[in-house]
Amino acid sequence: MPATRSVRNPRELKLADFLRLEQEVARLKAENKELASSNDWLDEELAMSRNTIVELMDIRGLLDGYRGLDDHSDLTAWRAKAVERVVNAADPKPALQMGDFGHGERALCPLCRGSASSPSVRGFAFPEGLRRHLLGSHTPHQCEVFAAADKSIIRRIRAKVVRMGGA
Repeated sequence: MPATRSVRNPRELKLADFLRLEQEVARLKAENKELASSNDWLDEELAMSRNTIVELMDIRGLLDGYRGLDDHSDLTAWRAKAVERVVNAADPKPALQMGDFGHGERALCPLCRGSASSPSVRGFAFPEGLRRHLLGSHTPHQCEVFAAADKSIIRRIRAKVVRMGGA
């Protein structure tokens, strides 16, 4: 005689599946809430770290005014003024003195004290190479100090847009 299997009512199966899915949804919601909280904390830590970078590296206040900006037009105006202040604070030297056999001048970044990627040449072509370094244009590496202030402003702009509902 063949073994008989007990077969549950299809309605019981659907209820069991529903209850299992409901538990999974509750678990995922709790996990999502925990991750969102962790993300908020990390976002605040990053913001504080960026401010610390600027405060420690920008001893001359060349990036002053970046705090409190939360509008794209303010960002654009701040960038232009900050780049000019940094370029004006640079100490350009003849290219030959900086290891470059070309002509013109070169200058170390007044914020990060960085140079272009060539190991034998110090500083950036002055003034355009330094401008590009500050803004991260035409180069793979933006000045980390300038970027910290810049990204702080961008973060506030995004937060404002999210608060306003994507406007």
